Amino acid sequence: MSALHRATRCPPNSNVVQMVRLIVGRHLEVPTLSILPQSRFFKDLGADDLDSVELVMVAEEAFDIEITDEEAEKIETVQDMVHVVEVKICP
Repeated sequence: MSALHRATRCPPNSNVVQMVRLIVGRHLEVPTLSILPQSRFFKDLGADDLDSVELVMVAEEAFDIEITDEEAEKIETVQDMVHVVEVKICP
C-alpha cells in the first residue's frame, strides 16, 4: 500500500468524503451524486490542468491544510484527494 493510501485515524463517519465531493461538484459543476470515490478527475469528471490546481487550492482552504506539489501530482481520483486530506487532518 502506498503512502498515499495509508490508514488514517479519521473516524469512519467523518465527513471528509462528503466535503471533497461537494468541493469537486461545485468547482467542476458536476452533480454531487455522480461523483464516486473512484471517479477520475480528468477522464471521468472532465477536469483540466487548471481545474486540478484550483481543486487542490480549494481543498487546502476548506480543510486548512497544505498539500505539497508531490502529493498533488499523485491525486488522480476523488478517493486519492480524500486520503491526502485525511492524512493531514487525522494523523
